[in-house]
Amino acid sequence: MSIGDPRSATRILLVEDEAIVARDLTERLQGLGYHVLGTAATGKEALALAESTRPTLVFMDITIQGPIDGVETAKRLFSRMDVPIVFVTAHMDTGTIQRAKQAGPYGYLIKPLEEKEIITTIEMAVTRHRRDVPARLIEQAIASAGIGVVLASAHDPAAPITMCNSAFERMSGYKAAEVVGRSPWFMEGEGTSQ
Repeated sequence: MSIGDPRSATRILLVEDEAIVARDLTERLQGLGYHVLGTAATGKEALALAESTRPTLVFMDITIQGPIDGVETAKRLFSRMDVPIVFVTAHMDTGTIQRAKQAGPYGYLIKPLEEKEIITTIEMAVTRHRRDVPARLIEQAIASAGIGVVLASAHDPAAPITMCNSAFERMSGYKAAEVVGRSPWFMEGEGTSQ
């Protein structure tokens, strides 16, 4: 890899509580030209290290030491730093996958890892995260707006609501969970307050 290689600009934080696995994966990632910022064995360590190093991407084992597992750590990292997470795990059971999906990962790799899968997953996660920046900024702006905002899908004939902000919840008395997926037209007609 050359110094100008885009891989060297990808700074990875590795969260893995098995020292041998962490060392092996660190060496593999570095051998592929990625910059490994460090490793953490617990959620608490991961949060602290991420805040001090500002990674481009986090490789997160789901089952790590400590009171918070990898899924909860990933949720906290993404909400605090907006950093993409790739889960790296030996677990393929439906329950684990469903829990992992709640954290909004940008990838899910099954151990043992293949070099091509590592490269492809990293490149896709970083590219997708960069591409999604405008959408995340719009979502944050809508969420913090002082006026009620409801978004509905124009691609569906029923125009289901896809998002509403807290100002809309206060104004209408409806919670997001009650309106997301419904047509906005349910708020018109008899029995509804103007």
